[in-house]
Amino acid sequence: MLPKTTISKITVLAIAFVMAGFLLFWGSGCEDNAKEDDWNTEPSVEPLSITPSEVTLNANTSNTIFVVNGGTPPFYWWLSDTNLGTVPKVNANAITYTRTPAAGINIINVRDDQHWTAQAYIFQTSSTNN
Repeated sequence: MLPKTTISKITVLAIAFVMAGFLLFWGSGCEDNAKEDDWNTEPSVEPLSITPSEVTLNANTSNTIFVVNGGTPPFYWWLSDTNLGTVPKVNANAITYTRTPAAGINIINVRDDQHWTAQAYIFQTSSTNN
């Protein structure tokens, strides 16, 4: 068996090593030169929008073109009411909307690769005048 003073010296040395390791780990200053995370920063991409933001189509106008602004491709387009019109199923930044003879209000939507969405309104009249 070791003498009592040897045990206390070993204990003191063990505690000193543990504390030194903790101080080296905790106080190493790794954060000073670490790369800043960008998880909570806004993307450098322009906000997603559609041009025009609204359009009126009379009975004499069968289609119009919508263009996406900003966002991250690819783009996915859809309509609120396919009884009022159609859009092709393509991932493009410009798309042609073709109306049906029905009158009403349709909403064209677009979603980008980052899941941001934008919408525009289509007012369809049954008259031949806007």
